[in-house]
Amino acid sequence: MALLVPEISDGRIDGFPVPHANLDVLDMRTITEHIERAVEAGRCDNAPAKVLDFLYRYRCVVDHHGSATPTMAGLLMFAREPQFFFPHADIGLGHFPGSVPDTEDVIHLKRHGGTLPQQIDFAESYLWAHTRRGFTVEDGARRVERPEYPRKVIRELTVNAIAHRDYNSTGKHTRISMFTDRIEWVSPGGLPGGITIENILQEQFARNPTIAELLHQAGYIERFGIGLDTVMRELRKAGLPDLGMRDTGVSFTVTVYGNDAPSIRAQTPFRVKLLEYARRHGQITMEDARKLNEDLQAFRSERSLLNDLKGLIEAGFLQRVGRSRDTAYLPVAVDDPFES
Repeated sequence: MALLVPEISDGRIDGFPVPHANLDVLDMRTITEHIERAVEAGRCDNAPAKVLDFLYRYRCVVDHHGSATPTMAGLLMFAREPQFFFPHADIGLGHFPGSVPDTEDVIHLKRHGGTLPQQIDFAESYLWAHTRRGFTVEDGARRVERPEYPRKVIRELTVNAIAHRDYNSTGKHTRISMFTDRIEWVSPGGLPGGITIENILQEQFARNPTIAELLHQAGYIERFGIGLDTVMRELRKAGLPDLGMRDTGVSFTVTVYGNDAPSIRAQTPFRVKLLEYARRHGQITMEDARKLNEDLQAFRSERSLLNDLKGLIEAGFLQRVGRSRDTAYLPVAVDDPFES
């Protein structure tokens, strides 16, 4: 039977001991290699000479009832079988040939476990390997590769989804879905207290501080919280739409659209803004559309606004709920194909 730690109210359970786990479940060779690489890269100054001392210093192990007991972070980073203790601490990776999840027509649909670094490496490698590439001509006849998605964006968002998810959500796992027009990362747990979509680039909060420190040592993240800034910068450099973000309180979803995103690119720029608003806020109303029209100085008539929303419905991006003044337009829900 899988063993779970009790739920901790503040969410920071990654540094708490896991009952019945012991040092034997940790892969000491992996830990030794981690320490050596971290020291060599200058990411772990004054590392203790002994492995056990390192584990204690960085809260991979703590004393529990008189025994050296691994913590959640220690197990997720260094255990031989992390999912024995945390079955939910894996990723569901789906790759679909269309723009909606369809288990009848799928390229890849599987849950992947292992340590957090192994999950990150696998997901990044898969997404990059299946990223389409085109070419542009620059500086005369020189051909420059133009990938559908910047690799830095794929890496940063994969790391964020795995490192900052709520591991208290024991019935849910991280989901990554690749479609013809976009990639979506869904992390269990909404944004932590005090963090909103509006201030996420300015404020910092480490939901899993022990995991974050260990992933920093391994070279996956920086201490300064610049991951999303990097994503935004790379998207703009590539001429792609801004990152889509949606916080439901139960999960946090980020979406990127690629250079060859046919269904979203078939929409007008103003319709893309309407869709981004709906995904960010969970819905959009005519009043919201009017306000966007005014703020963006799009000069759309009332009839044009209705046609814009209707076009997004016909394209499968929005669904209409309610009637008359209570009408709202919601982003089309995406079911979890791994639960079907």
